[in-house]
Amino acid sequence: MLTNMPRTERRALVGALRDSLTPMCTEFANAVRAKSPEEVVELAIGDMKGMVEHRCNDRRGSGGKFEQMEARLRYFRTFHVSMPVDDSGPLLVHVGEYGPELARRILLAERALIRVAESDEGERITRNPVWNALLYGQTELKSPVGLFMDGLFSVGQAFEMLTASTVKGFNGYMDLMETLAAQQFPSRLAIFLTFGMMADLRSSEAYIPGIVNLDGNGQLRFGQGFVREINAVRPLFLRLSSMRSNAIGMGCPVGKPVEKDGESGLEVLTDAFMHVFRRLDDAKISSVNVTRCSA
Repeated sequence: MLTNMPRTERRALVGALRDSLTPMCTEFANAVRAKSPEEVVELAIGDMKGMVEHRCNDRRGSGGKFEQMEARLRYFRTFHVSMPVDDSGPLLVHVGEYGPELARRILLAERALIRVAESDEGERITRNPVWNALLYGQTELKSPVGLFMDGLFSVGQAFEMLTASTVKGFNGYMDLMETLAAQQFPSRLAIFLTFGMMADLRSSEAYIPGIVNLDGNGQLRFGQGFVREINAVRPLFLRLSSMRSNAIGMGCPVGKPVEKDGESGLEVLTDAFMHVFRRLDDAKISSVNVTRCSA
């Protein structure tokens, strides 16, 4: 995410960015929470023709970036794409082991947040003209709205990855989602993974089983195997990545807390995501027309 510069300078830049971005995320999340249940459902489902289910590509392989854990990777079989009525971009979500209902629910919650961000209200919050062009010019995304939207997409993608495989000890996906959100695993995952790693796994249609599990004390934690394997593949990933080592160890500034005990931007956005997710019950999800691609 950050342009090439010494590590100490990058740390200072991340600190300045997080101080700028977290208030923006907080104001946005407050705007989402202020929506009525009816408004939330309209944002998620309105102005959409439906979804199309596609089969994933039969090719398998991560292009060498995850070579050391290739044997551990599993691959999604299908994914769903939203079909908006207008010319806004479609959204994609992979269907994991919890099935299509959870995948559709994640996609619809993400869609509602994006529609708020693209509304006049959202643009007032995220496209504030009073920002330090020199500060944001040092990042690849160049502007606060670019970094904000990247953080917004990261929440849905993190939930997709964290729920790709079933986790023993939970009463269905809703129980798991609530626990993941309460313990802020989307933010923790975004900080732990090197920038670009989550996107590259998704483009490979791959996921890592056992990212989280319950330990002997019944606490949800990152799986020891997952942590060990990510740390092992990180150097190779960075060598093969066009981003090189620009972001290693820095994490996403949207995911960093302003203060030691403060909330990060991603934590605030996760709360907004769950505000929408909880209001999309089975009946509302099943009302969305899903067609299967014949190709």
